[in-house]
Amino acid sequence: MREVQNIVDTEEWWRHRLGRVLASDDEEVVRALLRCRRRQPSGAWMSNTWRAWSVEKSWRRNDGPQVVVKVAGRRKSAAGVKACLRYVVRLRPADLSPVPLFNEFGAEVDPLAGLTTWDLLADTENLSRKARGLPDQGETLPEPERLYHTQLHHFIVSARVPVGDESLRSAFWRGVQAGVDELFAAKGFQVLWAVHDDAAFLHAHVLVKAQSRFGPRLRLDIHGETLDQLRQVFAEVLTQAGVSVQAVRREDRGELREEMMSGRTFVRWPRRPGNGDLSCRAPAWFARHGGGLVQRRQPREPEPDRPRKSSWWRQWLPWCRDGSVPSAMGVPVDPLLSDFSVLYHEPLAAQRCWRELAAGEGGRGKLALASWYLRRQPEIFGATKPHAPEARENALTEVRKLPLLSPLPPVSNATVIAWGTEYGQLRQKRRLRRNRVTVVKSLWHLARRCAEVDDLRSVQVILGRVLSGLHWPFAEMVVPWEPGMNEDAPPQAAPPIPLSEERERIRPVSSLNRVPPVLDVPKSAAILPPSGRASGSMGR
Repeated sequence: MREVQNIVDTEEWWRHRLGRVLASDDEEVVRALLRCRRRQPSGAWMSNTWRAWSVEKSWRRNDGPQVVVKVAGRRKSAAGVKACLRYVVRLRPADLSPVPLFNEFGAEVDPLAGLTTWDLLADTENLSRKARGLPDQGETLPEPERLYHTQLHHFIVSARVPVGDESLRSAFWRGVQAGVDELFAAKGFQVLWAVHDDAAFLHAHVLVKAQSRFGPRLRLDIHGETLDQLRQVFAEVLTQAGVSVQAVRREDRGELREEMMSGRTFVRWPRRPGNGDLSCRAPAWFARHGGGLVQRRQPREPEPDRPRKSSWWRQWLPWCRDGSVPSAMGVPVDPLLSDFSVLYHEPLAAQRCWRELAAGEGGRGKLALASWYLRRQPEIFGATKPHAPEARENALTEVRKLPLLSPLPPVSNATVIAWGTEYGQLRQKRRLRRNRVTVVKSLWHLARRCAEVDDLRSVQVILGRVLSGLHWPFAEMVVPWEPGMNEDAPPQAAPPIPLSEERERIRPVSSLNRVPPVLDVPKSAAILPPSGRASGSMGR
């Protein structure tokens, strides 16, 4: 008992109980319960506090650019970890010379001996349940499916520091070292990092071992709260080191939020800049099928309430009692259209539409473009049925067995421009709605997190002062669409508004549970009056 009383750490106490006090059956039950607990990132409460302060006060640390923390990937295999290290240190055959490598304490280490103290798991000790159940231990499976535990997280930190400025280069190095020490070294995580200067701006590659020396693992949440914490800490230490940067989400900035809600800018810029409109990439195909595409893209009217149908087993129960099963109705399906029949209401027309897009025009085929749209947006080729995700891949495999058609002849630009303008307006409306939904969901999630820790003042400000001012109806277009609008690469960021000229906009505060008129928030995002700190609080 004296040994149990000396244990202060809750996790260590549970390990002691599981190993020495509980019976084997009870141990399995408790392990299952603990495995189902909801894990929260350690810095989530810190990041949400910063976000609430930024939204409430429209406050910025300085006038500098935004610091960028990018998740470059994660590795599960020991070979993948070593390959990532070779890339960061520039040890590949095509590299000219290696770059200095540092550990979590800021000391320069030998690149070849940097991973000797990491104690990486062998692939045979890190197999997933699916791989363990196969005779060959999943040798043919890809790495994410074959292995279970993530062993390495790869981050890239950038702050728009010019390569030629030696003073800012030294300040950037000190800031990265301080950020690594505060975020990872203080919590027992092993880190290897290096600074690259092969681009226009300096950037640091940070390799973090997923499991700490103290036991916990580094986990990234779907809402980006862990990344918010990384950005905020790096912004603070870089500013103290002499590189003026800030870390505020786009939807948390008042001037950008109004531009997003009016359709003048994106919440997230497209990953692939360029003209992605089919009216420009396949004008001959669009002249033939643009009318049907525009008709399918029109917003649907809400269906009237219909009487609820009985479940499937109630419909089949009379036949089961009689010992007979109803036969399939309809005309027999062509074997070449079987997979398209699962996907489309009119499989023959959809298949013809796909083959014409793949044939291209002017002697250039567009097989890759047609395959991408069938995988990602199958409604381009016809009205779709409810289907499973693998039905798209089956339909693509089926249609690629057919010979390609001859290229389409050129058409006049008048037809393409007519349908393209209407289709562009529909795309702009959908983009505007997605922007507004993303902004409102993000702010509602922030308000919900603040309510979990009894920060009712921030909840009241976010719901009343911020969300109550978003009254733009979805049906109206604030910015008229023009051909080529929002299709090019994002422009250079405008200089930020000086702090002296920025004013906080005061709006009347509404009640706590008022739902903004912009979006019908789902039940999962509803904010309930908190009844004390939850078990999965943000402070853990």
